[in-house]
Amino acid sequence: MEELGLVQVVAERVALLYADEGSLRRLLALAQVEAGRIPFDGRAANMGWFAAVEAARQGRLRSLVEVMLEEYALDPWLVAVYGKMPQKG
Repeated sequence: MEELGLVQVVAERVALLYADEGSLRRLLALAQVEAGRIPFDGRAANMGWFAAVEAARQGRLRSLVEVMLEEYALDPWLVAVYGKMPQKG
């Protein structure tokens, strides 16, 4: 999975599972993603996209998905995406 494609699929799942600002801010904090550049405009698709892009920019996309997996461990989509992500290191 190429990087932009991976960001897009993560963004879509973030928008679905963390549709409100409070939930998204909590996710970002747990994944240690600095949220200062993310426009929280109330639209889940926009916030999810910018959150995933910013996580990738900061090298924290894998961490973002790991936190999502802690909260939604039985989500087959998250399990599949996590398995396709490059390993840390």
